[in-house]
Order: sequence, then structure tokens, then C-alpha cells
Amino acid sequence: FEEFLKEKVIKESEECPDTKLCMNVHWKPYQTACNPCHINYSVISKIETFEEDRKQIHKLIGLPYKKGGHYHDMKELTEAEYSTQDWTKLMFKNISLETKQKLRLLYAYDFEMFDYNPLLY
Repeated sequence: FEEFLKEKVIKESEECPDTKLCMNVHWKPYQTACNPCHINYSVISKIETFEEDRKQIHKLIGLPYKKGGHYHDMKELTEAEYSTQDWTKLMFKNISLETKQKLRLLYAYDFEMFDYNPLLY
């Protein structure tokens, strides 16, 4: 996993340091696609608060709301032994501090925008 982070994600980000637009869409910082100056967003949501966000979106557009399940936790989705947070901790457990620091810089705006703790893992 660390090799992928270093040789693919970080290396790719260094090829277009100013915009990050050359990065693969699957790991490109979200803030590169979130452009409130050019797109008039009605709602910006995140998966961790999706149920509450969905409730508000339904209210905003006048649709009835029916509570659903959680869409972000592998443990609930698949009856797995580990939750998404458990898997993330496990995956980042042996990642070097240098790689983690580069990732924190790369995704700094995403951490801030979605209120994620960059030091959690």
C-alpha cells in the first residue's frame, strides 16, 4: 500500500504540482473538482453525514423523506469484522511518517473542507 501511495499517488501529484489536474480521478484531491466559482452548487454533502444531508435535501426539494441505512460503513454493509475506520487504521498503521506528511499536504484542503482530522491515522 505504501508503494502505491508513494509511486502512484504522490509521484503523480508532483507531476502537476499547481493544479493536481493530471492526477487520476480516483485519488485526485476533491477540491480540484469542487469549483464554487464556476459551478453554482445547491448542496455539498459528504458520506459521513449523508443521512442527515439527504433529509435536508428532500426537505429542500419538497420530497417525502424515508430513513435509509448507512452507506459508508463496510461493517454494516457486508457484515464484515472490521468497520471502514478499522480498515483505514489498519492500512495506515505501517505507513512511514514521511509518506503520511506528504499525503496530509496533498489533501490538506479536503481534510479542512470535510472536517477530517489529518492526524487520525
